[in-house]
Amino acid sequence: MDPVVESESVLEDNIPVVHPDLDTDPNSPVDGNAADKGNVVAGDVDQAFEEVDLIVEESFEFPRTTPVCPPMSVVLPPAARQA
Repeated sequence: MDPVVESESVLEDNIPVVHPDLDTDPNSPVDGNAADKGNVVAGDVDQAFEEVDLIVEESFEFPRTTPVCPPMSVVLPPAARQA
């Protein structure tokens, strides 16, 4: 499999699906190579576009982040548990 070097290219039709078992599972949110989708609806979008003086269209990429700290956990080897 060729490497993916641009994030938007994984959504193209000719790109192999990385996890075909998830793509065909009706209980999975996976659609092709997109693991999840979100849609925010707030207000009248058409009206907002009609009333605005300037429309700026751009794509932005953000690194994957976690908004919370990972949970604390400790793993002890069996020898330490017996002490």
